[in-house]
Amino acid sequence: NVFAGSSRCRPETTECEHIPGLGFRRGSYKCVCKKGYYFPDPTARDKFYTGTDVEHEYEKKRKGLANRYHRDFQCLPCAPGCDSCDDPSPCILALNWILRSILLTISGLIMSFLLVL
Repeated sequence: NVFAGSSRCRPETTECEHIPGLGFRRGSYKCVCKKGYYFPDPTARDKFYTGTDVEHEYEKKRKGLANRYHRDFQCLPCAPGCDSCDDPSPCILALNWILRSILLTISGLIMSFLLVL
């Protein structure tokens, strides 16, 4: 990391990427979601947090002002079984065993009834 850990990206779910052409100055990076996490706003054009926004909220936090630093700027975990994702959709087929059992029972009853006729 070119910022040597000085970025304010939330390390639990995001990682810092330098934005070329901005030099080494405050906020000249973006926080992108780590593998296994997705950006929480599916309608956003850019799927990352800008360093300037993160730095601004962190500065408000440091001064004791109302801020969104701990509430925002986090990516959300992908569903179980997903290496990467764009939303919370499951990657593994989840079988509904109750519905399958009910349908199997009804099918069995109908076949039994038809055999009796």
